[in-house]
Amino acid sequence: MAIDTITSVDPRTINDAILATYAKSLRGLSRLTLRNTPAVTDDGISALANLQQLTHLDLIDLQITGEAMPTVASLPSLVSLDLRMCNGL
Repeated sequence: MAIDTITSVDPRTINDAILATYAKSLRGLSRLTLRNTPAVTDDGISALANLQQLTHLDLIDLQITGEAMPTVASLPSLVSLDLRMCNGL
């Protein structure tokens, strides 16, 4: 059975390297929610470029900046984006 949705991840366990691993191994992922994950930066978001089937992306209360947005904008299947409380944007 393939994993297509990740919505609940302990924020203390996610960082850029782990996010990159997810993006490489879960290419069919269609939904991803990251909330209050302080170790995820613009570099981690850049790894999401591998997720060509991602339709829903929630990046809530992250320490990202505008440098992450070209990656987000390049996701061809994205139809929903939540950037609440990302104060660096």
